[in-house]
Amino acid sequence: GELSLKYQSAIWPDEWAELKKLKADILVTHEAPRSHRHGFIAIDQLAEAMGVRKVFHGHLHEYYSARIRKGIHVCGVRNACVVDLLGKEL
Repeated sequence: GELSLKYQSAIWPDEWAELKKLKADILVTHEAPRSHRHGFIAIDQLAEAMGVRKVFHGHLHEYYSARIRKGIHVCGVRNACVVDLLGKEL
């Protein structure tokens, strides 16, 4: 049978481990890192391992700006909103 969309879009432990081997300046995720009260430490850990400087996330539909460990800037993007690379709403 066909897999559910939730199953198809999940990041599984083996995929997360492979992503950690990559390098990037920007990480765009659906879920939030721990800078948000409903965020996940796994996003922080992924960003740190990848050497990311900025994380942009949606899902929670709140605009905010914060920092996590290693000075990584986080920008939560409001529903139906666009931000620039500095995290400013356009």
